[in-house]
Amino acid sequence: MSSATAGSRAHTIVDALALITAPIVVPHDPAPTTATDVTDAAEFTLGSIRGTHHDDPMTQTNESHRSGPSPGTPGPGTRRSGAPAAGVAIPIRAFALGKVRLAEHLSTEARGELGRRWADQVVGAAGALPTVVISSDPEVVVWAAERALSVIDDPGSLDTAAEAGRAWVAARGLARVVIAHADLPDARTFAGVVRDGALPIVTIVPCHRDDGTPVVSVPVDLEFRFAYGPGSFRRHAAEARRIGAAVRIVRDPSLAFDVDVPSDLALLRAASPR
Repeated sequence: MSSATAGSRAHTIVDALALITAPIVVPHDPAPTTATDVTDAAEFTLGSIRGTHHDDPMTQTNESHRSGPSPGTPGPGTRRSGAPAAGVAIPIRAFALGKVRLAEHLSTEARGELGRRWADQVVGAAGALPTVVISSDPEVVVWAAERALSVIDDPGSLDTAAEAGRAWVAARGLARVVIAHADLPDARTFAGVVRDGALPIVTIVPCHRDDGTPVVSVPVDLEFRFAYGPGSFRRHAAEARRIGAAVRIVRDPSLAFDVDVPSDLALLRAASPR
Protein backbone atom coordinates (compact mmCIF):
# COMPACT_ATOMS: atom_id res chain seq x y z
CA MET A 1 0.00 0.00 0.00
CA SER A 2 1.28 3.42 -0.85
CA SER A 3 2.19 5.83 1.93
CA ALA A 4 2.94 9.53 1.87
CA THR A 5 5.83 11.32 3.46
CA ALA A 6 4.73 14.35 5.38
CA GLY A 7 6.61 17.62 5.49
CA SER A 8 6.08 21.13 6.60
CA ARG A 9 4.18 23.41 4.27
CA ALA A 10 5.42 26.68 2.92
CA HIS A 11 2.54 28.95 2.08
CA THR A 12 2.17 32.30 0.38
CA ILE A 13 -1.16 34.06 0.71
CA VAL A 14 -2.56 37.28 -0.69
CA ASP A 15 -5.95 37.75 0.91
CA ALA A 16 -8.51 35.15 -0.20
CA LEU A 17 -6.88 34.66 -3.58
CA ALA A 18 -3.64 33.18 -2.33
CA LEU A 19 -2.26 30.09 -3.97
CA ILE A 20 -1.42 27.67 -1.17
CA THR A 21 1.70 25.64 -1.87
CA ALA A 22 3.14 22.56 -0.18
CA PRO A 23 6.28 20.44 -0.42
CA ILE A 24 6.33 17.62 -2.91
CA VAL A 25 4.92 14.44 -1.43
CA VAL A 26 5.67 11.39 -3.56
CA PRO A 27 4.34 8.15 -2.09
CA HIS A 28 6.55 5.08 -1.96
CA ASP A 29 5.60 2.43 -4.47
CA PRO A 30 5.25 -1.05 -2.94
CA ALA A 31 3.15 -3.69 -4.65
CA PRO A 32 -0.56 -3.09 -3.97
CA THR A 33 -1.16 -6.27 -1.96
CA THR A 34 -3.55 -5.04 0.73
CA ALA A 35 -6.37 -2.56 1.08
CA THR A 36 -5.94 -1.73 4.73
CA ASP A 37 -6.06 2.01 4.06
CA VAL A 38 -9.68 1.67 2.98
CA THR A 39 -12.21 2.00 5.78
CA ASP A 40 -14.33 -1.17 5.67
CA ALA A 41 -11.46 -2.76 3.78
CA ALA A 42 -13.07 -6.21 3.83
CA GLU A 43 -15.45 -4.96 1.14
CA PHE A 44 -12.62 -4.48 -1.33
CA THR A 45 -10.58 -7.52 -2.24
CA LEU A 46 -7.68 -7.25 -4.65
CA GLY A 47 -7.34 -9.30 -7.82
CA SER A 48 -4.17 -10.96 -9.01
CA ILE A 49 -1.55 -8.60 -10.43
CA ARG A 50 0.38 -10.12 -13.31
CA GLY A 51 2.72 -8.62 -15.87
CA THR A 52 5.84 -6.52 -16.07
CA HIS A 53 6.23 -3.39 -13.98
CA HIS A 54 7.31 -0.68 -16.42
CA ASP A 55 9.57 2.32 -16.09
CA ASP A 56 8.16 5.45 -14.51
CA PRO A 57 5.87 7.04 -17.14
CA MET A 58 6.71 10.46 -15.69
CA THR A 59 10.08 10.11 -17.42
CA GLN A 60 8.43 9.83 -20.83
CA THR A 61 8.40 12.89 -23.04
CA ASN A 62 5.42 13.69 -25.21
CA GLU A 63 4.53 17.09 -26.58
CA SER A 64 1.45 15.94 -28.49
CA HIS A 65 -0.75 17.71 -25.96
CA ARG A 66 0.93 20.99 -26.82
CA SER A 67 1.09 21.08 -30.60
CA GLY A 68 1.24 17.44 -31.69
CA PRO A 69 -0.67 15.25 -34.12
CA SER A 70 -4.41 14.90 -34.46
CA PRO A 71 -6.33 12.45 -32.24
CA GLY A 72 -5.65 8.83 -33.07
CA THR A 73 -2.04 9.43 -34.08
CA PRO A 74 0.61 8.66 -31.44
CA GLY A 75 3.04 11.53 -31.27
CA PRO A 76 6.81 11.38 -31.09
CA GLY A 77 8.01 10.21 -27.70
CA THR A 78 4.72 8.52 -26.81
CA ARG A 79 6.70 5.39 -25.95
CA ARG A 80 10.37 5.06 -25.10
CA SER A 81 12.14 1.70 -24.82
CA GLY A 82 8.76 -0.01 -25.02
CA ALA A 83 7.54 1.53 -21.76
CA PRO A 84 3.91 2.63 -21.71
CA ALA A 85 3.25 6.28 -20.95
CA ALA A 86 0.32 7.97 -19.24
CA GLY A 87 -1.81 10.99 -19.96
CA VAL A 88 -3.73 13.38 -17.73
CA ALA A 89 -7.33 14.52 -18.18
CA ILE A 90 -8.62 17.54 -16.24
CA PRO A 91 -12.37 18.21 -16.34
CA ILE A 92 -13.21 21.88 -15.65
CA ARG A 93 -16.85 22.92 -15.80
CA ALA A 94 -15.98 26.58 -15.15
CA PHE A 95 -13.60 28.43 -12.86
CA ALA A 96 -16.11 30.44 -10.80
CA LEU A 97 -19.39 28.64 -11.40
CA GLY A 98 -17.82 25.37 -10.36
CA LYS A 99 -17.41 26.77 -6.84
CA VAL A 100 -20.92 28.02 -6.14
CA ARG A 101 -20.84 26.50 -2.65
CA LEU A 102 -18.16 29.07 -1.77
CA ALA A 103 -20.32 31.98 -2.95
CA GLU A 104 -21.13 33.17 0.58
CA HIS A 105 -17.44 33.48 1.36
CA LEU A 106 -15.87 34.61 -1.94
CA SER A 107 -17.01 36.83 -4.77
CA THR A 108 -17.42 35.47 -8.29
CA GLU A 109 -14.18 37.19 -9.25
CA ALA A 110 -12.32 35.70 -6.30
CA ARG A 111 -13.63 32.20 -7.01
CA GLY A 112 -12.62 32.53 -10.63
CA GLU A 113 -9.12 33.64 -9.72
CA LEU A 114 -8.69 30.79 -7.27
CA GLY A 115 -10.00 28.35 -9.86
CA ARG A 116 -7.44 29.49 -12.41
CA ARG A 117 -4.58 29.32 -9.92
CA TRP A 118 -5.49 25.84 -8.73
CA ALA A 119 -5.92 24.63 -12.30
CA ASP A 120 -2.44 25.97 -13.10
CA GLN A 121 -1.15 23.98 -10.14
CA VAL A 122 -2.70 20.76 -11.45
CA VAL A 123 -1.36 21.35 -14.98
CA GLY A 124 2.07 21.89 -13.47
CA ALA A 125 1.79 18.58 -11.61
CA ALA A 126 1.21 16.83 -14.93
CA GLY A 127 4.68 17.87 -16.04
CA ALA A 128 5.59 16.36 -19.43
CA LEU A 129 2.63 13.98 -19.47
CA PRO A 130 0.18 14.63 -22.34
CA THR A 131 -2.66 16.66 -20.86
CA VAL A 132 -6.16 17.47 -22.02
CA VAL A 133 -8.73 19.82 -20.51
CA ILE A 134 -12.38 18.84 -20.79
CA SER A 135 -14.51 21.98 -20.86
CA SER A 136 -16.97 23.96 -22.96
CA ASP A 137 -16.65 27.12 -20.91
CA PRO A 138 -15.22 29.97 -23.07
CA GLU A 139 -13.04 31.32 -20.26
CA VAL A 140 -11.55 27.89 -19.59
CA VAL A 141 -10.97 27.30 -23.31
CA VAL A 142 -9.04 30.59 -23.59
CA TRP A 143 -7.04 29.75 -20.45
CA ALA A 144 -6.11 26.36 -21.90
CA ALA A 145 -5.17 27.85 -25.28
CA GLU A 146 -2.85 30.33 -23.56
CA ARG A 147 -1.04 27.34 -22.06
CA ALA A 148 -1.00 25.37 -25.33
CA LEU A 149 -3.19 22.66 -23.82
CA SER A 150 -5.55 20.49 -25.83
CA VAL A 151 -9.26 20.98 -25.12
CA ILE A 152 -12.25 18.76 -25.81
CA ASP A 153 -15.90 19.61 -25.22
CA ASP A 154 -17.53 18.85 -21.90
CA PRO A 155 -20.10 16.08 -22.55
CA GLY A 156 -22.20 17.27 -19.64
CA SER A 157 -21.26 15.36 -16.48
CA LEU A 158 -18.09 14.56 -14.58
CA ASP A 159 -18.46 10.87 -15.37
CA THR A 160 -18.77 11.44 -19.12
CA ALA A 161 -15.98 14.05 -19.01
CA ALA A 162 -13.70 11.43 -17.46
CA GLU A 163 -14.70 8.97 -20.18
CA ALA A 164 -13.93 11.57 -22.85
CA GLY A 165 -10.54 12.21 -21.28
CA ARG A 166 -9.78 8.50 -21.22
CA ALA A 167 -10.69 8.23 -24.92
CA TRP A 168 -8.39 11.17 -25.75
CA VAL A 169 -5.48 9.53 -23.93
CA ALA A 170 -6.17 6.12 -25.48
CA ALA A 171 -6.26 7.66 -28.98
CA ARG A 172 -2.66 8.71 -28.50
CA GLY A 173 -1.48 5.19 -27.80
CA LEU A 174 -0.95 5.80 -24.10
CA ALA A 175 -1.56 3.02 -21.60
CA ARG A 176 -2.95 4.84 -18.55
CA VAL A 177 -5.08 7.88 -17.85
CA VAL A 178 -5.07 10.06 -14.74
CA ILE A 179 -8.36 11.86 -14.12
CA ALA A 180 -7.56 14.82 -11.87
CA HIS A 181 -9.83 17.46 -10.39
CA ALA A 182 -8.78 21.03 -11.14
CA ASP A 183 -9.12 22.28 -7.55
CA LEU A 184 -6.01 20.77 -5.96
CA PRO A 185 -4.05 23.71 -4.51
CA ASP A 186 -1.22 21.51 -3.21
CA ALA A 187 -0.73 19.28 -6.28
CA ARG A 188 2.93 18.76 -7.19
CA THR A 189 3.29 15.53 -9.20
CA PHE A 190 1.31 12.54 -10.44
CA ALA A 191 4.38 10.29 -10.31
CA GLY A 192 2.90 8.22 -7.50
CA VAL A 193 -0.26 7.30 -9.43
CA VAL A 194 1.09 6.34 -12.87
CA ARG A 195 3.73 3.75 -12.05
CA ASP A 196 1.57 0.73 -12.83
CA GLY A 197 1.34 1.45 -16.55
CA ALA A 198 -0.97 -0.96 -18.35
CA LEU A 199 -1.28 -3.35 -15.41
CA PRO A 200 -4.92 -3.93 -14.32
CA ILE A 201 -4.60 -1.76 -11.24
CA VAL A 202 -6.95 1.09 -10.35
CA THR A 203 -5.13 3.72 -8.32
CA ILE A 204 -7.35 5.94 -6.18
CA VAL A 205 -6.44 9.04 -4.19
CA PRO A 206 -9.30 9.60 -1.72
CA CYS A 207 -10.01 13.17 -0.70
CA HIS A 208 -9.09 14.47 2.75
CA ARG A 209 -12.64 13.65 3.89
CA ASP A 210 -12.29 10.01 2.69
CA ASP A 211 -15.33 10.58 0.51
CA GLY A 212 -14.54 11.90 -2.96
CA THR A 213 -11.99 10.98 -5.63
CA PRO A 214 -9.86 13.99 -6.60
CA VAL A 215 -7.46 11.73 -8.53
CA VAL A 216 -7.99 8.30 -10.06
CA SER A 217 -5.65 6.47 -12.43
CA VAL A 218 -6.75 3.54 -14.63
CA PRO A 219 -5.44 1.67 -17.67
CA VAL A 220 -7.23 3.04 -20.73
CA ASP A 221 -8.38 -0.39 -21.90
CA LEU A 222 -9.91 -1.35 -18.56
CA GLU A 223 -13.72 -1.34 -18.64
CA PHE A 224 -13.89 0.87 -15.58
CA ARG A 225 -17.04 2.94 -15.05
CA PHE A 226 -16.52 6.31 -13.41
CA ALA A 227 -18.98 7.13 -10.62
CA TYR A 228 -18.31 10.61 -9.25
CA GLY A 229 -20.33 12.42 -6.62
CA PRO A 230 -20.60 12.01 -2.82
CA GLY A 231 -19.10 8.68 -1.76
CA SER A 232 -17.21 8.17 -5.03
CA PHE A 233 -14.09 6.86 -3.27
CA ARG A 234 -15.81 3.65 -2.20
CA ARG A 235 -17.85 3.39 -5.38
CA HIS A 236 -14.68 3.52 -7.46
CA ALA A 237 -13.02 0.89 -5.26
CA ALA A 238 -16.12 -1.29 -5.59
CA GLU A 239 -16.10 -0.80 -9.38
CA ALA A 240 -12.49 -1.98 -9.54
CA ARG A 241 -13.52 -5.07 -7.58
CA ARG A 242 -16.45 -5.65 -9.94
CA ILE A 243 -14.22 -5.84 -13.00
CA GLY A 244 -11.56 -7.92 -11.24
CA ALA A 245 -8.89 -5.22 -11.07
CA ALA A 246 -6.52 -4.63 -8.20
CA VAL A 247 -6.84 -1.46 -6.12
CA ARG A 248 -4.02 0.78 -5.01
CA ILE A 249 -4.98 3.42 -2.45
CA VAL A 250 -2.55 6.37 -2.45
CA ARG A 251 -2.97 8.67 0.52
CA ASP A 252 -0.97 11.61 -0.78
CA PRO A 253 -1.88 14.84 1.08
CA SER A 254 -0.74 16.94 -1.87
CA LEU A 255 -3.34 15.31 -4.12
CA ALA A 256 -6.03 14.56 -1.55
CA PHE A 257 -6.91 18.10 -0.54
CA ASP A 258 -9.54 19.59 -2.82
CA VAL A 259 -11.66 22.65 -2.15
CA ASP A 260 -15.37 21.97 -2.47
CA VAL A 261 -17.13 23.46 0.56
CA PRO A 262 -16.61 26.42 2.93
CA SER A 263 -14.97 24.18 5.55
CA ASP A 264 -12.26 23.33 2.99
CA LEU A 265 -11.65 27.02 2.43
CA ALA A 266 -11.35 27.48 6.19
CA LEU A 267 -8.76 24.69 6.35
CA LEU A 268 -6.84 26.32 3.52
CA ARG A 269 -6.76 29.65 5.33
CA ALA A 270 -5.85 28.02 8.65
CA ALA A 271 -2.86 26.32 7.04
CA SER A 272 -1.47 29.58 5.66
CA PRO A 273 0.89 31.80 7.67
CA ARG A 274 -0.46 34.82 9.48
